[in-house]
Amino acid sequence: MIKHIKKSIWLSIIAAFALTAWLTYFAVAPLKLQPSSQEISIQAKSGLRSIANQLVMQGVLKEPW
Repeated sequence: MIKHIKKSIWLSIIAAFALTAWLTYFAVAPLKLQPSSQEISIQAKSGLRSIANQLVMQGVLKEPW
């Protein structure tokens, strides 16, 4: 019984360490943006419909729906 508890604790510690390492990697790794990426601007406090219309006006989307 104690062996199973110790094993579970060790597996939990290893899983937590692996998850932390994985999250740290993605937090620190630079973004790999494509050369054709665009910079967009969205007005503050915009609703979903307004954001869609702004993206159409900036040429990111073809249709707002």
